[in-house]
Amino acid sequence: NTGIKESGVSLSIGKRDFIQGWEGYYSYFNSEIGILRASHIGNIDDLITAINSDVPSVVNDFTYDISQPYQEVSHHLGKLNYYRRFEGFGKWTLQYDFQKNRRFEYDIRVGDDADKASL
Repeated sequence: NTGIKESGVSLSIGKRDFIQGWEGYYSYFNSEIGILRASHIGNIDDLITAINSDVPSVVNDFTYDISQPYQEVSHHLGKLNYYRRFEGFGKWTLQYDFQKNRRFEYDIRVGDDADKASL
């Protein structure tokens, strides 16, 4: 379970001429990253055992599914830009940027907490 699933989209729109112009931009990116279950250790003894082992402690059949443990990451990015030229004064530019990032880690859990993110 070390796969990755990614998706994303971006959009840009605007209008420009010499005197003034504007532009809007939006981007979204999402990924699910599978983590090798055998890489989870509980203490130093587990680490030493894992290093000295010839095979991982957990070996599952191949699947395209990403299950616990994994990370889910999403990024939103937005940008607005406006400019205007003033005769004898120069060019003024106004820009606003926004970014929102979210990351959840889903560890191996049982019972009612199986689908809840670990904090």
